[in-house]
Amino acid sequence: MCRISRTTNHTLCYGKEQNFDKSIEIIGIKCNVSSSISVTSLINSTFKWFEKLYVLVDNTEVLLYKEIVDTPIEECIKVIQINLIGTFLFCKAVLPYME
Repeated sequence: MCRISRTTNHTLCYGKEQNFDKSIEIIGIKCNVSSSISVTSLINSTFKWFEKLYVLVDNTEVLLYKEIVDTPIEECIKVIQINLIGTFLFCKAVLPYME
């Protein structure tokens, strides 16, 4: 789940709505960060919702707690797809909106 936010008059904080002068609106959108189609769709939806993009925060990661000799190549590829390729896909999808 990706959390995306913009400034509004209301925000949802820990399940309670709170009023602030400058609060943040958060929306949740499911995204497969290793899929170019999914990432592009998320960024397009975000731009349509907020109309501007100023910053990208990508803190998606997976970790393996195994010895290398005990790690199947499929698990290693999954880590690379999410941690490296996912970051690349987000940067590639968001940069045209930030120019």
